[in-house]
This record gives sequence, structure tokens and C-alpha cells, in this order.
Amino acid sequence: MYVSAPVLTISAGAAAQGQRVRLLVFGETPLGYKVIVEHAHIGLLYRTELADPLTVGQPLVGYVRAPRFDGRLDVALD
Repeated sequence: MYVSAPVLTISAGAAAQGQRVRLLVFGETPLGYKVIVEHAHIGLLYRTELADPLTVGQPLVGYVRAPRFDGRLDVALD
């Protein structure tokens, strides 16, 4: 039996600026934290916009700041 798994997309899809979204931290970069947005897209939370460090696996609620030129999303917690 074959079961297909959902695939994360690089494309920002229909995400609108200011839209409230669910986030899941999955990695860290020098710029900030990589997050999964709404179980489907990849985004970045910038370290300079965060009050406290985050941990991989931490669920959060945030907001879409803007879609990026590379198809990912810039997101923030406020």
C-alpha cells in the first residue's frame, strides 16, 4: 500500500500580508529561524525581531510580513 505524504512548497501560495498563520520552528540560520507556515510553506522569522530565542519543534502563531522573491515567506510574531 502506497500512501503519499504532503510536500512543503517553496511558493508562498495565497498568503496575504498581515494574514494570521500557524508556524512550526524547524531550523536555525544566522538570520533567524526557519519555520513551516500553515503546514505547507517555508518561512523565516528574523532573529532581530525576536525578544527570546526559539527552539526547534516550537509551535507559534504569527503573521505574514511579505512574500519573498524566492517564493518563501517573511513572518513575524507581532
